[in-house]
Amino acid sequence: MSADNWAKCPHCEHRRQTEVAELDRRLANAYSEATQEQYEALRAQREERATEDLGHTFREDYEFFGAETGAVHVSYSGSCSDCGLEMHIDETYPLEVTK
Repeated sequence: MSADNWAKCPHCEHRRQTEVAELDRRLANAYSEATQEQYEALRAQREERATEDLGHTFREDYEFFGAETGAVHVSYSGSCSDCGLEMHIDETYPLEVTK
């Protein structure tokens, strides 16, 4: 099975948002305590992290098949090449035949 989609990883995005929030907190605390150079360096670090392109690192493979057999099989697998987040679904759903 080959990759059907490459997506942005929700875990990596959440980690980035958490890091940016921490940098925001540090910036607020540094405003009156740090030198201008220190403050500007921290602000640049925050801006770089906030605008960094995380890329599409979450590979998704999926299939749906089996109607001819009377049951639809759903197979999904996803994983991030950066953080290792994984998700797997492998289920079968019987079709209801009505007259």
